[in-house]
Formats: sequence, structure tokens, C-alpha cells
Amino acid sequence: RHYQQLDRGYYVHNLEHGGVALLYNCPAGCPDVIAALEDVTRNASVDSTCTAPVRNRIIVAADPLMPPEIQVAAVAWGQVYTATCFDPYVATFVRTRYRHGTEDLCADGNPMSG
Repeated sequence: RHYQQLDRGYYVHNLEHGGVALLYNCPAGCPDVIAALEDVTRNASVDSTCTAPVRNRIIVAADPLMPPEIQVAAVAWGQVYTATCFDPYVATFVRTRYRHGTEDLCADGNPMSG
């Protein structure tokens, strides 16, 4: 799922459950970066522990609180990868860090308005 704005507590809770947050910081806009992050999410495997409509625990969200020199971050429980632009390594990060939170849990949960 993609969120224009999402309080950090929501995606940190997702990390705790083994999810990954793909974050971007683009004050002037960066539709190509957002599209690339959404592609990573779309191309990630379906998580068999999730129930519809949830496909997996990967979130794409804007994070204007990231340092200005960081445009992209991939965050999992206890792991952070940052870059000044989109890097295809993000897909590898997702693949290797997914489901490594303190609670391996996926459910529809509560709606997040962000």
C-alpha cells in the first residue's frame, strides 16, 4: 500500500510484525521514484500468512522527516538502507529482510488513514 502521509508509529508497528517500509523524501516531487518503489511492492511475493485484501506487509510512504540528503530508505526490524536516489537493491533488501520482525504476524488489522 502507498500512503502520502503516514505517522511513523504505523510503519514501525508493521516492521515489528515482519514488514518492510519503503520510504521516500521528495519535497519537489519524484513520481519516478514512487513508481519504482511501488513496483518493488507489486513484484514482491504474496505472503501466504496474510488475509485478503492484504497481499503482503510492504508499505510505501512519504517520510518528510528523513534527512534532506536521503531520498529513499528501506526499513525492516533492526535494519535500515538509505540512498540518495532509487537503487534496485531495495528489492533485494525486501526479499532478505521480510518476515524478520519480533512478531511474524499478518492480518487485515485496523484501517490506517495516515
